[in-house]
Order: sequence, then C-alpha cells, then structure tokens
Amino acid sequence: MSADDKPRRRHSPLNAAVEFGPSGRRPYWGVAYQRTCILSRLMKGPATCAELSQLCGARSATKRVSELRRAGFAIESGWASIAGPGGTVSLSAVYHLAEPDDRQRDLFAEEAAT
Repeated sequence: MSADDKPRRRHSPLNAAVEFGPSGRRPYWGVAYQRTCILSRLMKGPATCAELSQLCGARSATKRVSELRRAGFAIESGWASIAGPGGTVSLSAVYHLAEPDDRQRDLFAEEAAT
C-alpha cells in the first residue's frame, strides 16, 4: 500500500495534545497552537483553567482565553468547587463557549430590510 492509498487521519490540536499525554516534563507549544487547542477543547464542553493549562501546554490558560475573547470568541466563565487532597475544597475558573443568541435573528435578516 503506497503512502497515497493510506487513509488520512484528521488531526486537531486537541487530539495531538491527548496523544502526547502528560509526561515528566511540560511540553511547550507556540501561542497560536495553545489558543487553537483551548478553543478546540472548549468546543467539546466546559473546562477548568487547570485542565486547559495541562492539556494544551499553556502556562497561562487565562491569558490565552483573554486573547481568544479579544479575537471575538464568546467565552464565558464561572466558578466551580474542586475537591482537593485531605478534603479541602477550592474554587477554580471554568470556561465555556457561549451559545449564540439568535431568538430574534429573523427580525434583522436581509430579506426583512427590503
């Protein structure tokens, strides 16, 4: 089977991050890759700041989320209680993509303007 006959796998930043998995040393990926990885993860559902940092190799996931917001992505945040060792509980930021509000979209359709 030649290289052209092999089925191609779809690659995404999130799949690549999961393939590398946690290792002894923390990998560093470029800022653009980190933003793409975070956005890809948020498309699958809510994620904590710690999860995004670990999965996407971002030292500051908060900064990357801020950059994505400035780029126009509707990312909302909230707080979640996380159980720690010894029964301690701490708060952690949880990010998720906001659902677009299209309840009155038909009022502003181009056909309605004419």
